[in-house]
Amino acid sequence: MLKHIIALAALLTLATCAPRRNPIYTPTCYAPEQPLIRPAIFSECRDIIREIPTSSTFDPGIPLKFSTDPAKRPDIRLPAAWTLAKENCDVGLQFNSGASGYDRTTLYDVQSAALAVARECVIKPPHLGGVVVVGWEKLMAVNVLNLV
Repeated sequence: MLKHIIALAALLTLATCAPRRNPIYTPTCYAPEQPLIRPAIFSECRDIIREIPTSSTFDPGIPLKFSTDPAKRPDIRLPAAWTLAKENCDVGLQFNSGASGYDRTTLYDVQSAALAVARECVIKPPHLGGVVVVGWEKLMAVNVLNLV
């Protein structure tokens, strides 16, 4: 019984003292000079962003392996660009090839990044959206925009 109590205390100590990974996203907003982008509507973007955790069958809180290369055996194989869209807002995830060919993140992190872009770049003028880098290796980009 004492062994169980000690083991439980050790687990609780590890769980409470382990560093938390709560990334702070700083998006880059699109400039008015960029062609083919028009103002996005925040309420539509927010509705799409809420769908991100349920957009796959995986648990949204577990780190997943993303890649465009099937040889890397990813949990989620991305096409050139993965997109959820409504009439006036597109939320996308793009993979930038890197040395490893894959990156890891959670669907909740993708959702948090998209919300950061919406707060900074869709609510505020000129409402054109923006992009932010995500993933443990920083090989993926979440973008929120409205294409013409």
